[in-house]
Amino acid sequence: MKWVVITEANQQAVFAKLEKNRQDGALFGLTDDGYETLSLNLAHIRKYVSKVRATLRHYRAYYEPAKKKEVTK
Repeated sequence: MKWVVITEANQQAVFAKLEKNRQDGALFGLTDDGYETLSLNLAHIRKYVSKVRATLRHYRAYYEPAKKKEVTK
């Protein structure tokens, strides 16, 4: 996924480039506050996923003990 910031100053150039590359454009608009909310929500999701991964590592360590390496002589 690629994000492109479209402003009044660059909108014609952005759509011309899409047309040249035969790509369809779709617009999703965000205000400054909306973008801030989106970034905070993503930060919360990343933090939650990190906690879940840590919990899973602990459960694995408890229920699936590491295999001991064989010592060869």
